[in-house]
Amino acid sequence: MINIYFFYTGNTIKGFKITGHSNLFKKLGYRIRKRVFKKISFNNKDYICSAVSAVAYMAVIGLAEECRKKVSYKENDSGFLECRLKEKPDKKSSIIFNSLLRTLDKIKDEYPDNLIIHTEE
Repeated sequence: MINIYFFYTGNTIKGFKITGHSNLFKKLGYRIRKRVFKKISFNNKDYICSAVSAVAYMAVIGLAEECRKKVSYKENDSGFLECRLKEKPDKKSSIIFNSLLRTLDKIKDEYPDNLIIHTEE
């Protein structure tokens, strides 16, 4: 299960954390092998995890490089990514964070058994 946490200051998102994996292959009853399961994977990668990772990294890059916001982020290879603003959220950061939330919410609608979105103040 992918757990996604959004951190708020009042009604404004100030960061997020993603942990876990969707375990799509296990839930569909497949054992991962060297061959590619074309209907459910891309190069033996779980496409749900790939989609979540792609939009999350887009948010980090958008905040840090395009919006020039000071962010702290941590990541590892076991399905963990955390990003927090080091400054007060503003209109630009809100656009990035809200776009991320809405995109992940659409993925959750398609795959409700594979990810959960949490909110924390």
